[in-house]
Amino acid sequence: MKILHVISMGYICGGAEKSVIMLRDGLLDRGHEVKIMSSDRDADVPHFSDYECRHISGPLGLIRHLWSGSAYRTLKRAIREFKPDVVHFHTMGELSPSVLFALGGTPALLTVHGPEEYTETMLEWYLPPTAFNGDVSRKNLTPIGRLHFTFFKYVQRPLYKLGFGRLRLMVSPSKYLAQKLALEGFDVPVGHVYNGIALPNEQPLPAEPNLLYVGRLEHVKGVDVLLRALPGIVTAVPGAHLRIVGDGPERARLEQLAEELGVTNAVTFCGWLKGDAVLAEYAKAKLHIIPSVWPENLPTVAIEALAVGRPIVGSRVGGIPELIEDGVTGEIVTPGDHQELATAITGLLTDKQLAAKATAARVSADRFALSTFITNIEKIYGDLQA
Repeated sequence: MKILHVISMGYICGGAEKSVIMLRDGLLDRGHEVKIMSSDRDADVPHFSDYECRHISGPLGLIRHLWSGSAYRTLKRAIREFKPDVVHFHTMGELSPSVLFALGGTPALLTVHGPEEYTETMLEWYLPPTAFNGDVSRKNLTPIGRLHFTFFKYVQRPLYKLGFGRLRLMVSPSKYLAQKLALEGFDVPVGHVYNGIALPNEQPLPAEPNLLYVGRLEHVKGVDVLLRALPGIVTAVPGAHLRIVGDGPERARLEQLAEELGVTNAVTFCGWLKGDAVLAEYAKAKLHIIPSVWPENLPTVAIEALAVGRPIVGSRVGGIPELIEDGVTGEIVTPGDHQELATAITGLLTDKQLAAKATAARVSADRFALSTFITNIEKIYGDLQA
């Protein structure tokens, strides 16, 4: 079978790109032919794509978000040259609705990895923090933010809806997002398939009360909430230490916040780490924390942590509660509540049954095995051609 993946970014900058790479490699191992199309954004970074269109920028950016001639022509060329049996779309931000109209009669599906510019029920979570005065809320939109919101909802979204008529299926990696997509009125069947990864090996729990956060440092990730919880944690559990793996636009503000809270000795900002270095951080941690305030879909870092055998304290948002069995493999807390977060973390760090929770976490990760994921996607590809 020939499969063409189409994704906004051509390098790994999040879970969607990681998923595409794992799918590509797994499908190649099973004898399929696979190509990838993306935009050329951030050309100075090595790209994994075989076909590239121009990314959307400049004074005509909004117009190109409506229709990118480059994306349309590039997908036409990829279909003409590669002749795929299936086109699998992923993130769309740098591609515009135009690619949907380039499909011709090729069977196609779209995996929705999280809030996108066409998801009206979650549109505010797609916009950058500069679009708001204060918290992420439609009532807090700035004039520029309201302009973009209006454009995406009332101008671009109708074109997406028209283009989605050329899809045979939408796929969501979480039940939460599948329910949201069903409310969007796209008139496309919605399926649910949990993402899979190459599960890392289980590691013994360390004696030290180390906490771990892995992810981008941006406003929606709730790392500031975690830092505000830290004084109470350190008071209750002397020696508790938080290691933050990742980087992003909020790093300087978060470092300043740690200083203001007087917890600089209890937190380490590690920056970006890769591969074995990240696995080593999971091994050193006693708990993994996901304090997000936005509707995460199915964070890969959570699956990795579970596989290593690390209980998780995570926010009750998006698909996170689907990953954590409350009281069994971790704790689920109210997003944005640093006191509740501190109480949950302290409770687990002092829990005499933590080893049993770690074992349960590892067992729960088996449902996210990469082989299962690829088999499920293969079946979808076959059904689309039937």
